[in-house]
Amino acid sequence: MNRILIIAFSVSLVLTSCEKWTEGMTNEIDIPPIDPSIAATLIVAEQDEEIIVEVSTNVNLNDSIQYISDAVIQLTDESGNVIHSLSSEHFEENRYHIHLDEEFGIPEGEITLSIDAPELESVNSTATMPVTPNVELEFSLASDTMQLWDEVILDRYTINLQNDINRQENYMIYIEQKYYDDWKEEWTDWERSWLFETAAVDPRQEFLYAFGSVALVSDETVSTDPQGLNNIQLLAFSDPEQEDVERRVIVESVSVGLKKFYQSLDEYEMWSIDDLFAEPNLIYSNVSSGFGCFGMYSSATIEIK
Repeated sequence: MNRILIIAFSVSLVLTSCEKWTEGMTNEIDIPPIDPSIAATLIVAEQDEEIIVEVSTNVNLNDSIQYISDAVIQLTDESGNVIHSLSSEHFEENRYHIHLDEEFGIPEGEITLSIDAPELESVNSTATMPVTPNVELEFSLASDTMQLWDEVILDRYTINLQNDINRQENYMIYIEQKYYDDWKEEWTDWERSWLFETAAVDPRQEFLYAFGSVALVSDETVSTDPQGLNNIQLLAFSDPEQEDVERRVIVESVSVGLKKFYQSLDEYEMWSIDDLFAEPNLIYSNVSSGFGCFGMYSSATIEIK
């Protein structure tokens, strides 16, 4: 998932609620002051060689987002050792950036994010990096059909995922395709495939559509079964007339807080379509201020040629 897009979208919601309430209010109504607080979002992958953090604040109901350029950001391990630190010298284009000498990796145990900024209450959050997904895949070309505007042909993806009964397992699954363009004599970019569930409803999975078609698979209903995440069935569009096609399945193992954050973003998007006053404070946050998210994920990619 595009983390820059997610970070920008989540921060933009911090004051959306306030702006909705101020629009249409008369001058006779006094808008109460609110306490400024830090909103922070950091989503980091095991393979990342750069850390990007967005830190902002709100001052009153009429203010837009104000990015904080003089924060001190630290990531510490369970023993309290600082593993990464960012400050004003890392601030560029409204975000903090730090390039790493190697991949972020899978730190052992719980990692704490702490942020201090002048005249604001410090905030913190914790997350644990999931292990790299262990994925088995069976691909069936043009094996299914579905009646939509017309009969469409679908590929079937059967996926077996690791289910460690000693921890919560949450997976985000994307399917992407690219084609060889005979006219341009080059391959297209990877494009996200629209996913469909099979006729049998599977309580282990749900579909998120706010940022493309994604399957979210969780072990909540099978947490005591080591084989409980086997036989995950997904369907995606197939074009039998297209000969030169490459496909890939991307599986991300996401931290618990990141899973809840993505779910709430998707729910907000769905609600806001029908309800213009859907409130951003319904968006999940694991940051102590109640705004933002600290999430981690690892990923595995399986290519089908």
